[in-house]
Amino acid sequence: MSDTPMIKEDPPAYRHPPYQGGQGGSRTKSIFNLIETTYLGLSNG
Repeated sequence: MSDTPMIKEDPPAYRHPPYQGGQGGSRTKSIFNLIETTYLGLSNG
């Protein structure tokens, strides 16, 4: 489990998700909403 150098870097996007922070989250939230809608559409269709 120590063989994870990529996870060791801890990207900012993974460190603090947009849905957790309130700073400039409206823009990211919109993108997330779009992705969610697309995923839902793909799942339904």
